[in-house]
Amino acid sequence: MLGAMSLAPTICFTFDIDWAPEFMIDELRTLLAEHALPATVFCTHESDATRRLLALDHVEHGLHPNFLVAREEAQVLDDLRGLYPGARVARNHALYYHSRLLALLHRAGIEAFSNTLMFLEPGLHPHYDWSGLVRLPIFWEDDVHAVFFDGAFDGAASARAVLALE
Repeated sequence: MLGAMSLAPTICFTFDIDWAPEFMIDELRTLLAEHALPATVFCTHESDATRRLLALDHVEHGLHPNFLVAREEAQVLDDLRGLYPGARVARNHALYYHSRLLALLHRAGIEAFSNTLMFLEPGLHPHYDWSGLVRLPIFWEDDVHAVFFDGAFDGAASARAVLALE
């Protein structure tokens, strides 16, 4: 996800682990492996299945901290950073953030932040912000899709809606 930035049309697959059960993480690994799909996985916790998933050459990892818990934000970030010290990108649980949190992420070695949902907005592109982070907007998200399309997960209808936006 953080390779050389280009203006060429690109689709980036990202997945928030969100404390998923081991069998579901293994299913994701199988899917990505079978199709050699590059992806970024935002990790919430330590698990054997997550380690197997991250062992794929074409899968990178990021942090998916939950700052909605009753703990200091720096401690939440430090704890997750301890599990995944090589992570360079973050997406916070529930897309939560505030301006001081951006500086905290940057100081912790995070280079890119993928927390801004611009649902079905064509022409998204990365940009730098005041904090020094590269901002990587999100085009689609499952729970917003469910609300927007009244619970329907019809791929063809979704594609038509996206094309209508262009």
